Amino acid sequence: MLKLVVILLLIYIFVRVFTRYIFPYILKRFIRQTQKKYEQERRNYQDNRNNRSKKKEGEVTIEYVDKESGKNKNNLGEYIDYEEIDEEEKKGKGKDKNSGKRKK
Repeated sequence: MLKLVVILLLIYIFVRVFTRYIFPYILKRFIRQTQKKYEQERRNYQDNRNNRSKKKEGEVTIEYVDKESGKNKNNLGEYIDYEEIDEEEKKGKGKDKNSGKRKK
């Protein structure tokens, strides 16, 4: 019984220390790394954007697009016309028995 109480007390102390000191440290470290990564990506984006806008007046730049990658970017598919068919017409009940024509 004493072993169980000691083990539970140690677990309680570990959880308290972890939640009070270790977990916040890990969380702050993760947040700092994420912020640094975001700032680096933002700087890279701004640098690339500034380099593109620093053209001399009258200068022409041609950017090539790969035929395979730029081919179907906005292609949503082929439009197919369709006509609705009633259930009666599917089963053949919509035909007139005498003339072989559909009822109107």
